[in-house]
Amino acid sequence: GSEYLKLLHNTIAGECPIIDIDEEIKLQNLILELIDKRILKSAHDISEGGLAICLAEKALLSENNLGCVMNNKDFVDTFSLFSESQSRVVVTIASNKLDEIISYCKHYQTEYSILGEVTENIFKINDIISTNVDEIRKIYESAIPELLKR
Repeated sequence: GSEYLKLLHNTIAGECPIIDIDEEIKLQNLILELIDKRILKSAHDISEGGLAICLAEKALLSENNLGCVMNNKDFVDTFSLFSESQSRVVVTIASNKLDEIISYCKHYQTEYSILGEVTENIFKINDIISTNVDEIRKIYESAIPELLKR
């Protein structure tokens, strides 16, 4: 099940993903080394809500109204954008660190995908979502007051 199914379709369904503990250990060791080497600018696990929500949360937590332009065609449907599968982390880096990150991923035998670029205020996921961080923040901050009005 996922938050997407529950919120939009009022359905709780699906199989609980089985965590591959060896994959998780490799990922966590990779992330810890990248933190120790000061290669990462940020890291955020993909959990409740999936990739799209993770990216929105990163934008909301940004001190400088940073958003993203994601142009990875592997993520174009609701399953790939809202899947809550295990052992996934979104990281941001300086563009000149890309080859270094790829080398570390290969060393730790960890899969990776290049999603896109960090931007100022723009929030775009392929041709599916196109908005800005200000609008995301407005929706986020008004959610509870709107629910209380009902």
